[in-house]
Amino acid sequence: MIVGIGYFEIFIPGSRSLKDKRKVVESFRQKLQRKNLSVAIFDEDSSWKRVNLGVALVSSSPYEAKKVFKEVKELIESFSDVVLTQSRLNYWEEEK
Repeated sequence: MIVGIGYFEIFIPGSRSLKDKRKVVESFRQKLQRKNLSVAIFDEDSSWKRVNLGVALVSSSPYEAKKVFKEVKELIESFSDVVLTQSRLNYWEEEK
């Protein structure tokens, strides 16, 4: 069993308020939860132009975890009103 954690830092240049930011964040959250992923939004700063997104999954192989996170990254990049500034994936394998 593999537990994967993805971290995505997203810049929203057109956001002018927290309401604008929430609108974009909710769109991400809904699309990712449809893929049966756990999603957490955490803000290290209170800027309405930046959001930190955490995504977690359980998978049968590291390959599958990497594949899913590649799809998440592509989904984020498909939004024309955001810029993905940083992403990383960590995963842990169950010891046997």
